[in-house]
Amino acid sequence: MPRRSVPPSTSAHTSERAFPRLQVEGRLLIAFAEGHNPAWLMDISLGGFAIQTAQQVQPDEFYLFWLSKPGEEGRLVSARAVYCTPMPRSATGYASGWAANGDEATQSAIEEAVAPLTSKLHFDL
Repeated sequence: MPRRSVPPSTSAHTSERAFPRLQVEGRLLIAFAEGHNPAWLMDISLGGFAIQTAQQVQPDEFYLFWLSKPGEEGRLVSARAVYCTPMPRSATGYASGWAANGDEATQSAIEEAVAPLTSKLHFDL
């Protein structure tokens, strides 16, 4: 049986997602709530997000993050690490996927953050 490859723009984790991911492109910021570990938000959905960071995390660990728009006060979100893999061509970077915790504060913060990203789609059509 021939092997099928996954296109470079897709992840093996894509099929496990309940909601489509939206590219952030600098419109949202994320930071670990504890410590000073920098993080870069790659994408977000109603169900979670993906970040790039120098910190390796273990699947099923829970962390708190500050999620914000540039120049605005952040909102606290709780999430569970789903996966963490080394970044291609990087000696120290990791990409990790996070499932949002189901608590009301986290869901409200993510919905508020995602809303402007989805409303923009109506104007781009």
